[in-house]
Amino acid sequence: MLQTKFSLKLAAACLAFAAALCPGAGDALDAGDQAPAFLMRFLDGSIVNYREKCGSEPLILSFFDHNCPPCRIEIPFLQRMKDRHPSATVILVAGQSTGAPDARNFIKGIERSSGTAISLPVALDRHGDIENAYGVKSHPETFVIGRGCRILKAIKGYSPEKEREIEEALE
Repeated sequence: MLQTKFSLKLAAACLAFAAALCPGAGDALDAGDQAPAFLMRFLDGSIVNYREKCGSEPLILSFFDHNCPPCRIEIPFLQRMKDRHPSATVILVAGQSTGAPDARNFIKGIERSSGTAISLPVALDRHGDIENAYGVKSHPETFVIGRGCRILKAIKGYSPEKEREIEEALE
């Protein structure tokens, strides 16, 4: 019993120390927050510093999981939105539980069921670092990022209103 209490106190102290070293890690980000810097590895094997994509044109990051039914609805919308706003960069970010084969199969399944060809790049978040930096706790979760790498809009889940919110943020 005494050892269990000590272990719990030690674990709490370690978590508090880690939080002090990495303020904001795991906290949900919102409009006005600075978008965190990170490298993204894509399905094609390329690695890109997202800051290169973040500048004068909008950047949209949409976090998904291959077991996410609402993501199946959102991804075709994002593709159509990208087609309407060619200057925007839209990146799909596969969550930690979605490996490359699952991501490829998921996108192919969406193409078959929706009739929409998906050409959006897919980044793999193998260790959950990107999700953690953005505070993503569920899927889909979408961030619209503008000039100065500031988050313009953070939207959890999917609904038809989400489409309107993203469109408004792009205007």
